[in-house]
Amino acid sequence: MTPTEIGALASCPALSIAMGLVAARGTRVSFSLRIAMWALPVVAVVTAHVATLEVSGLFRTLAITTVLFISMKALVTLEDRVRGMSPMKTAQWLRFALGWVGMTPKVFATRNKTPAPHQVRQCLHACLFIAVGVAIFVALRYSSALRSTYLVVMPLALLGLVLVMHSGVLAILATLWRAAGMNVAPVMRAPVASKSLSDFWSTRWNIPFTEMLRATVLKPARRLFGRHGAVLACFLVSGVLHDVAISLPVQAGYGLPTLYFLLHGVLVLVERWLEQRGIALSSSWIGRVWCFAWIVGPLPLLMHEPFIKGVVMPVFGH
Repeated sequence: MTPTEIGALASCPALSIAMGLVAARGTRVSFSLRIAMWALPVVAVVTAHVATLEVSGLFRTLAITTVLFISMKALVTLEDRVRGMSPMKTAQWLRFALGWVGMTPKVFATRNKTPAPHQVRQCLHACLFIAVGVAIFVALRYSSALRSTYLVVMPLALLGLVLVMHSGVLAILATLWRAAGMNVAPVMRAPVASKSLSDFWSTRWNIPFTEMLRATVLKPARRLFGRHGAVLACFLVSGVLHDVAISLPVQAGYGLPTLYFLLHGVLVLVERWLEQRGIALSSSWIGRVWCFAWIVGPLPLLMHEPFIKGVVMPVFGH
């Protein structure tokens, strides 16, 4: 990377933080600021993409997802301000933007008078998840048999990542924030207990992503397209964002993650259609089978072969 490319890449999170502070601290949100904030994620991603064309897929993935993440922090702050959230202090917003993955800024605007006690058991569970995830990574690194095909690497690498980060490191961080008086939501809510796809996506899996979609997509889409249209809009945007994070770094597999999420959006509507006719999948074991069959079955669309071979497998020495 040239000095110009490094400077351009570094300017993206800096600009996002500056604009986020303007949105968080300002007494009013202007129309021009709102337009600029909605353009910010696009500008940040394009800049990161162009600046990292000559580097590895892993570095491109980290760069693109980082600038996208911070720009979305600024955007959800602005949208919450539009909906009446009070201004935040600089330190409060920086804790939200840089100290936590959640997408609800008002959580950091107030501190609970009686902070939740440090939950030792929850931290111990998180440490166990980290240990299991690390063991999976070690097995992938030193077992050539496990690295023989991307269809084996893909689910194992994804499981290891979720255990180490979502159920491990971030669970410990959430516990520490709650102990400090910040009522942050857990990143995961026992996704293995999901009884339907709607339950999995809306209340159990990757809660910060759900918070982001509710703040930026669900509410305006519901006004424009109605309830069912808003569901499809959320899954469409989710697919596009995953395409940006997965397909763009390797410049291949475009549209496959979006297809995965659109499929799930349609299936969620099917679940609701069945419930309206007295067939509740979530009321029996059939709901769990249905849920995880549709999550795992089409997974190669989401974690597609170009990404696994271009980003994941090199990490494990393949």
